[in-house]
Amino acid sequence: MRVIGKTEEVGKHTATISGTLPDGKGVMLNRDGQLVQVKNSSLRASPQGEIAFNGTEVDKEIRSCVANGHVIIMYRDNESSSNYYGKLIVGSINAESGLITFGNEFIFYQAVTAGHFGMAYDSNSDRVLITYTHSTATGQHGYMRVAEINYTNKNVTFGTEVQLTNASATTFYTEAVFDSNVNKFLVLYRTSNSYAIAATIDPSDNSVSQGTVLAWDTSNGHNYIRGTFDSNRNMILVTYSDQGDSSHGKVRPFQINVGSPDTVSNPTNQVTYQDAYTDNNNIMFDPSTNCHLIVWNHTDGYGYATVCRLTVNGTPEFPENLSSAIRRWVFRSFSGSGSQNSIALNTATNTFMVAHKKQSNNNGMRTQMSILAKDSQSINKVDLVPYSAVDLLPFSNFSVYENVVYEPTTDYVVFNYQDNTNGKSLPHAMGPVSYTHLTLPTKA
Repeated sequence: MRVIGKTEEVGKHTATISGTLPDGKGVMLNRDGQLVQVKNSSLRASPQGEIAFNGTEVDKEIRSCVANGHVIIMYRDNESSSNYYGKLIVGSINAESGLITFGNEFIFYQAVTAGHFGMAYDSNSDRVLITYTHSTATGQHGYMRVAEINYTNKNVTFGTEVQLTNASATTFYTEAVFDSNVNKFLVLYRTSNSYAIAATIDPSDNSVSQGTVLAWDTSNGHNYIRGTFDSNRNMILVTYSDQGDSSHGKVRPFQINVGSPDTVSNPTNQVTYQDAYTDNNNIMFDPSTNCHLIVWNHTDGYGYATVCRLTVNGTPEFPENLSSAIRRWVFRSFSGSGSQNSIALNTATNTFMVAHKKQSNNNGMRTQMSILAKDSQSINKVDLVPYSAVDLLPFSNFSVYENVVYEPTTDYVVFNYQDNTNGKSLPHAMGPVSYTHLTLPTKA
């Protein structure tokens, strides 16, 4: 027990303890000596229901981000039998009614775009950087370009397309992460190798420049590359499925070094968190705990999660069990093969929302979870608040390419997905974390 404050009575201590009951419920002993159960309350769906954001079939992938109170959705549209167009659309949410309304669709590539999308918002220049691949006569290459949003009429203006360095070979799994410490992006992508570059937006002409490329893997490359900015360490932590090591789940930190040109480095080596097959790995940073939530699909199709934190020098550390193995939590105990495992963080309540799928009936599923990190000195004191079974509910009866994003000005999470007909968006108001008082068992 750790004493965290002075007391007025001799023999009385003020302390905070967290842990789990035998039934798996997350509990915490507050400073008044009361044992409370910590859980996430249910969502409230928008009474307006789901809204179509396009008129034809969405194919391949959906990504989204938030920019200045608006939701920006990136997707591949099967508009014709011969072309798959890459498109952006801008939506805004009415905070009172929960209704989301959209502007027009804007095409960023009008040919056979292969997907593998990445996108992130630059809060410094008020621009969005998108990364993607598309096929030409010479193959499938990687590109990036700038999108400027007109928030009044929801129009999008694109900068000139830029091909990624060393992406003249077949390119997969692009990703863009904004580093708010240096106001630059880390762009990651895979050919036969895995690469990373720093990218900088010039808002005067919506151009984007790239620094020196880093080849951070020269074996068989990595799939499902996703990253998040750690504002505590000013580093970017990246998760992926290592194709050169039986698709094991791993993380590796990156740092952008500002110079002429900008460079990218790996402060420390990669760390394996799942020594078995993984896919659709994803990651997000929680600044309230300085920890990262990592989710993935296991070889059995179940959904797994773990927690990671960076040390001062950038080494990823994980909570361990009594056998010194990395702790992993199951958030989906049924097959969700093909589940996208998208993550959003409600920064008002520090609660994560994970969008995933139930394979047997294609239900779009949602799961809330929170990180408990009551002791900043010990990673083994970090825990995940288990979800309640009643909160593992579908947000859609049919979902493909499910994605979720949190819009803070209206306090809504928005699920974006393809149903049986076209692309849909469904806002939900997230409930706060609740604390249920429990009776502390007494010793006989």
